[in-house]
Amino acid sequence: MYKYLSKNGQVLALIVGGLLAVIAAITLYSTKGENGFGIAAAIGLVIVAGAAWAILGVLSAAKNPDGAKKGLILFGSLAVFMLILYFASSGVETGSLAETMVEFDVNESESKMISGFVKTAIILSVGAFVSFIVMEVINIFK
Repeated sequence: MYKYLSKNGQVLALIVGGLLAVIAAITLYSTKGENGFGIAAAIGLVIVAGAAWAILGVLSAAKNPDGAKKGLILFGSLAVFMLILYFASSGVETGSLAETMVEFDVNESESKMISGFVKTAIILSVGAFVSFIVMEVINIFK
């Protein structure tokens, strides 16, 4: 099964995702805007992906413990980085953002968490973009 999925897994996922998208589109147009199947399919796919991630992560860690140590260290450093940005966030907003927080009942702790995660995502995205540029420049001179 592993060999089959490693060889054909992406194609199989693309086909299943495409079929679910087609079925969701059909139900969207046939029920005049109510898309219960599409949401249920998306939730089901998230559950399947999460289960596959957990199972394959445990299997990979069992096969390669040294790689798992490196992965856990990197995950831990990312978690510490996110915690630093969480505690550095104020959580008190003004203006239209404050009105939106009241409208959606977002408290100060949740605001700090959102702010910390968004800052982490931005910093990691900029870091990925910069490393992409640097590696391309290095490859030019090789």
